[in-house]
Amino acid sequence: PCQYFTGYKLYTDGTFVRVRAANLGLAQSQITQDPSCSSTIMASIRLWLKADSVLGSDGTSVASWTDTSGNGNTAVQATPLRQPMLKTGQFNNRPVLRFTASEQDTINVAANFPSPFTAFVVARQNGPTRGRVFTAINNNWLLGWWNGGKGQAYYEGWVSAAGTPAADSNVYLYTGTSSGATSALYENGTQLYSNGGGITGPNGLAMGYGGASEFSDADIAEAMMLDTALSDADRVIVESYLNLKYAIY
Repeated sequence: PCQYFTGYKLYTDGTFVRVRAANLGLAQSQITQDPSCSSTIMASIRLWLKADSVLGSDGTSVASWTDTSGNGNTAVQATPLRQPMLKTGQFNNRPVLRFTASEQDTINVAANFPSPFTAFVVARQNGPTRGRVFTAINNNWLLGWWNGGKGQAYYEGWVSAAGTPAADSNVYLYTGTSSGATSALYENGTQLYSNGGGITGPNGLAMGYGGASEFSDADIAEAMMLDTALSDADRVIVESYLNLKYAIY
């Protein structure tokens, strides 16, 4: 039940289950609530992509990434040569979708996600080509990475400083929010920026690239879009869930 803090345990067979923290003997720092414990979060989710929901073995090409929110915003890539690959045993021994820039890999969601919004993405850049990783299709919006930099956010206007600091190959959780008047960027749960420099949500979502160029060598484990700017308390619930699941920070 949601009145209990919730923990997670990864078994050697790859099973990842939610159990009561008291049954695991976890320290407080290892305990978090599941997003399903907040009615606000669950009512606001419009997209929830999880690599551990993809069926297949290591190296399987992924043509369709099911939206587990129930809203039908499934990510698709019909061209076989541009499909990302399922890779097992990655972030905290969890699977990811791997995108290769030289193959122009990408997988896309057609839906519009206007402001207000909250976006979460767990990913890393893993090779020499470092463009966009989580970006829009029909407008200029990006979260996390751009042009060799990390800690980036552009929502039809810069929220972050452009292009710095330099990207690396670490796993990051990026959270982007906009109320329609004020926007923010968080890296691993810490606020980097808050301003009105860009306030527009993504119209369509692309993972692995930014249009006809700006591709990335990247791994993506999980992504969410919500149709509200979450309160700090609810944002922390989701960030804590993702951090504990993937052992990011």
